[in-house]
Amino acid sequence: MEILRKGRYTSRSGQVVELPGTEKVMAAARMYSEPFRVLTGLPEPVQTRVRVENKDCVLAAMDLIDAGYNPAMLNLADLLTPGGLVEHGSGAQEENLCRRSNLILSLYQFSSKRVRQYPDLGLVSHPDQYPMDARNGGIYSGVVTFFRGPEASDSPLEDKPYNIPVISVAAICYPRIGADGMMIYRDAETTQEKMRTIFRIGMDNQHDSLVLSAFGCGAFGNPPSQIARLFHQVIEEDEFKNKFKLIDFAILDGYRTGMRHNPEGNLKPFEKEFGQ
Repeated sequence: MEILRKGRYTSRSGQVVELPGTEKVMAAARMYSEPFRVLTGLPEPVQTRVRVENKDCVLAAMDLIDAGYNPAMLNLADLLTPGGLVEHGSGAQEENLCRRSNLILSLYQFSSKRVRQYPDLGLVSHPDQYPMDARNGGIYSGVVTFFRGPEASDSPLEDKPYNIPVISVAAICYPRIGADGMMIYRDAETTQEKMRTIFRIGMDNQHDSLVLSAFGCGAFGNPPSQIARLFHQVIEEDEFKNKFKLIDFAILDGYRTGMRHNPEGNLKPFEKEFGQ
């Protein structure tokens, strides 16, 4: 938090790195609450490639940027609270992203409680507020600077930060599970509408690629084989088919895997679904 207050940091090699101002970060964010359609797409037809890899999602997005793509990255968000439990040290994906970047400056403006809690961050309450809409809710954060490396590498302060736009959408927390171990139809249908929101936000902001993860398959208890299949179905819908150059599922097993809802972990079911 101190880095965000100062607006700068000293990297591991001793370089002073300036961060975008809070006003710029807030201005580049938008909350979505209603279903919508995107009428324009990429300027030229593409054949979407889907990739599943065992990789940190931030590193995956950085690699895409270095390769010339314009990706947006999915934040596995909390429906009710911006940043989830980041202030309590939670190790889930949203909290990890917030600790490595200035993402909370984008998200906290949508919570008057957080704006009042941190008067020294320069935040201003947005008219749109948490909680996000339970079916169509999402937040696009266009200016998010990732300045820390992975926690597995002790979260070093990087010499070269990356701007990675973020799409925040919340999976269902503890969906209703049937006798077959899968979500009941109503929750599966709601989940697919959430997935459509992810893709629409990416298209609405002219991204040619997405870095996704095992949506809700950790702490929220969603079955990964079903989530992978639901993603696959949405990718093939006419509205989204061949609208992105690359869809990259970057999934790390370890946190909240090997449990009742994901005994094989989260990576393997996605590899099976997408033939990798």
